[in-house]
Amino acid sequence: MQFALAAMVSAAPAFAGPQITTTTLPPASTGVAYSAMLNATGGSPPYSGWTIVSGSLPPGLLLNAATGSITGTPASAPITAAFSVTVQDSMGNAAPVQTCR
Repeated sequence: MQFALAAMVSAAPAFAGPQITTTTLPPASTGVAYSAMLNATGGSPPYSGWTIVSGSLPPGLLLNAATGSITGTPASAPITAAFSVTVQDSMGNAAPVQTCR
């Protein structure tokens, strides 16, 4: 007697939450007003709760948690930074952490 075995394999569903698309930011100059925007796609907009989870912005720059905008006037040189951010969509899904430079 022979038996046929059937296996059912299903892939894990793709992550349906937001994805941060910003990886680099425009250069900044000491003493000059700066503005840049972090961006995300996917999930359920609008996005909010932009949060730096590691690293930091240079002195004089601030992240607006509601909009993802980075604004201010850099206070001192050098103006380099690497930081990691996350954001949530309107359903509370968090984006995987993204490093920006």
